[in-house]
Amino acid sequence: VLDVLVEKVQNTESDDIAVLLLGYEPQMREMLREQNPGLARRFAMDYAFVFEDYSESELFVILKGVCKKENIQMSIEVSEAILKLLEKQRAQANFGNAGAIDNVIRAALAKASSRPLTSDGMIKLIPSDIGDGNAENEKEKSSDPFAPLEKLYRVENIRQQLIEIKNTFQVAQTECSKDRPELGHFVFQGAPGTGKTTVARVMAEILFDLGLLPRNHVEETSGLGLTGSILLTS
Repeated sequence: VLDVLVEKVQNTESDDIAVLLLGYEPQMREMLREQNPGLARRFAMDYAFVFEDYSESELFVILKGVCKKENIQMSIEVSEAILKLLEKQRAQANFGNAGAIDNVIRAALAKASSRPLTSDGMIKLIPSDIGDGNAENEKEKSSDPFAPLEKLYRVENIRQQLIEIKNTFQVAQTECSKDRPELGHFVFQGAPGTGKTTVARVMAEILFDLGLLPRNHVEETSGLGLTGSILLTS
């Protein structure tokens, strides 16, 4: 397809076609650079239209517009829950911006559909409509992320390190500090059965609760799993 595109688009006065290439910037640059030498000459990235991600305040404006259009009643608590969810999604690849708002609202409306409308005929969203489940249950579930450590032996020093990490980020968030500490990376050393995986899951839960990770998921792999089947694919 790209070869045909290069052949048909010559950038001459006789051209009767205008081609728009739409996509994510890194993948677009890679495609223009590697797939066909003629692409980069015909589609100059120096003159590309760049669409920046929306800021939190801009997402809030879009959110209010969607709610007005869909006749949705939204409290401050609900809007904060939506923005917090969007902020977590932003940390993942291919964040959808306005599309992400539509997805969150559609999921919330599905949960709210079983409740009657308000007296003025509006759909009222509540905090438990936002996200994966009931907000209070989620809060209770994550109230003590250190609980799994109680089953481990001699991890008090590790527990203290995790508490210090949590406190450092909580202080930065409370003070609204722009100089947020770097999350960094960690090495867990120890023989099998000493609790490395359990502590990793606890750390994921803590960082997720602090909003530093978009998910509390821990991906477990090995050296073999990180090795590609052919050269340069690891």
